[in-house]
Amino acid sequence: ALFVVVVAFGEKRTRLAALLEVAVFLSGLFPLAQHAGRNLVALGADPVASAVHAISLDREGGRELAVLEQASNRDSLAALALAVRARREGQIAEAEQRYTELLDRRPRDPVVLVNLANLHLESGERDRAIALYRRAVALGPSATGLLLAFLPLQMFFALDAATFVVSALLIATLGRSYAWKAERSEASASDRPGVWREIATAARLVGDDDRMTFALFQHVVWNFTLGAALTLGIAMIVNGEGLGGPALLGYATGAYGVGNVASNLVLARRPVRNTTRMVHLGALTASLGWLAAAFVGDVPLWLVAIACAAIGGPMTDLMLLRMIQTGYPPDQIGKVFSFRYTLSRAAGGIGLMVAPAVYGALGPRSGIALGAAALAGVALYGLATAGRREREALARGVPG
Repeated sequence: ALFVVVVAFGEKRTRLAALLEVAVFLSGLFPLAQHAGRNLVALGADPVASAVHAISLDREGGRELAVLEQASNRDSLAALALAVRARREGQIAEAEQRYTELLDRRPRDPVVLVNLANLHLESGERDRAIALYRRAVALGPSATGLLLAFLPLQMFFALDAATFVVSALLIATLGRSYAWKAERSEASASDRPGVWREIATAARLVGDDDRMTFALFQHVVWNFTLGAALTLGIAMIVNGEGLGGPALLGYATGAYGVGNVASNLVLARRPVRNTTRMVHLGALTASLGWLAAAFVGDVPLWLVAIACAAIGGPMTDLMLLRMIQTGYPPDQIGKVFSFRYTLSRAAGGIGLMVAPAVYGALGPRSGIALGAAALAGVALYGLATAGRREREALARGVPG
């Protein structure tokens, strides 16, 4: 959608930036195709995988069924394929038995849970079906899942990070001729300031406000050190420690969402007296939550720690928006906001590039702990000096 808007309304350089981002994305398709080819070769060499593929095409014969029956006691994929076939052939009792046995081996597998629940629902056992649906975590297929199926994790996040960096530059060009001007002039396109000049102007505006300067510095540190914690760090912890597979990754993502929404709801209903302190308190809350998530091994407490880390996000983001809206004239708000967004996206993208190496060398828990400690240090210093910056803002007539 962003690409369509840019092509339709953007200027020449904006369109070139969008095309560059598309090129960066498409560059990831070559290794994707390469890995897909290797997997297809491996599919023919693996008799179990080949038999499962035959069932998916409804072309299985006695040989494939014999292979799957022999492997079903040790291979969950073979057992799942036989259960799927039994249901397809109308052998409901056999399908239910196979799914039930498979559920004992994979109690958190959303595919098994949902398929067994569907069988119960079709049989009129509504309560049993609802109980299984409630246990299921629907992660669902997506383009991201397809990429992760073929690309190494480091390559995937490096590609993702590169698109973030290009997006940051692209976003900096949007609105340059619109929202950043109080009045539209008749100047030609050649007279309009370039993107780097606009960024420099926004940097000077921010540099004149010590409160905003330190808040954005903290925001950059946050995005650089912990931007990959949820996307990459949590996935590596779940995968490396065998805590619960994709289901637990879904729970972790859901816990983060619950904490974020809860924080937004509370902040929307309560007046904030000291914006500066809240900006740094939010960062400290997030850093402490991630520190806890880095060291806690118990799964329920680990999810609580992730939810607590999410609480800090809106505490900082909403206060930053308030500082921009109340601290600058209307014709400068768009410029400062875009500068803030560009910084956060660029820092997050660079952090995603660095994170695979850091998490690979130190381990994901140690990498997250290191980033959280760095953010906590910045937030504590910000809290210790917030009073002075708040008084300076009040002296300039900026609401606290």
